[in-house]
Amino acid sequence: MPTQFRIPHDQLSDLARIRDLGSAVLQDVVDHLSGVERFPLSPSELRRLVASVLDGDPELADSIVRPLLALNHLVRNRSTDVDSVIEGLSQAVDRLEQWTPEQKGSWHAIESPLRALFLCDAVRMVSKATELSYDYANLFQGARIFTDVRPVFNDEEEDKLDIDAAVISYTLRLHFDNRDGNHSLSIALDEDDIRTIQKQCDRALRKSQVTRRRVCQAANIPSVIFGEKTDDTD
Repeated sequence: MPTQFRIPHDQLSDLARIRDLGSAVLQDVVDHLSGVERFPLSPSELRRLVASVLDGDPELADSIVRPLLALNHLVRNRSTDVDSVIEGLSQAVDRLEQWTPEQKGSWHAIESPLRALFLCDAVRMVSKATELSYDYANLFQGARIFTDVRPVFNDEEEDKLDIDAAVISYTLRLHFDNRDGNHSLSIALDEDDIRTIQKQCDRALRKSQVTRRRVCQAANIPSVIFGEKTDDTD
């Protein structure tokens, strides 16, 4: 049974660009991804590989990678298969009022190489790695540390009230998401707390590099530290 879904309006431009590439170009992408010696593990790596077939066009590559990963995620989370998603997508395209019959026909003409793209190990590897990287109850979205100055007043009468000193403290405000939506949490810190956080962050970065070197490279398996800055990072 085909997977039932509606194509969001903001994804139409990506699907139109895939449609207009044609079967031959999409098959070239499939052939290139199928021949890579080392599987990509991040969306940026996958975009770079796809762009190399498209005259280095990163925006066009992104229009292919975005729906590929989104629909692969759909396959995994609904416990369905690629054929059901392709058929459901075909039916959703047929319901589009924005596309002409000719454009819908062009889409149906690329369904075979599109299916092959879904089944590429390189695409499926990136999809799995991305899901594992963000499969947590709470996802960090941002943080700020505010510096607060609190005056210390004297105990004199109202007409002699004055500031005798000041206390400087800090507030860490965390922003995170979960299934219930966006949330924030404020935590009071002192200077020693900030130095402890700084030390732990530096230690965490070193531990990831040691793990990659001693475990992943020793076992000869590719690895990715999600969020690390590389030449391929947007």
